[in-house]
Amino acid sequence: MHTFPSFLFSFSFATPAVRLALLRIRIAEAVRGWRAREQARRTARALADLDDRTLHDLGFHRCEVGAVSAEVHGLRAATLRRVTQVI
Repeated sequence: MHTFPSFLFSFSFATPAVRLALLRIRIAEAVRGWRAREQARRTARALADLDDRTLHDLGFHRCEVGAVSAEVHGLRAATLRRVTQVI
């Protein structure tokens, strides 16, 4: 993820083309983040619909559904050992 100093957007030495390019990058990053969060929500919903036995067969408990979903979609560092082995 890119981080740009805020002065690039405020001072007149930043040309409109530079500001537009930086704005496009920020918008693209925001859209990527939104898509990842949306995919994680869908995954969590799908996993939550499974019964406990199926979740156990997959190797995790119902309380881990949100964490597993976030980790799989890159929204959180992989902290569960089994998820890092799958990825």
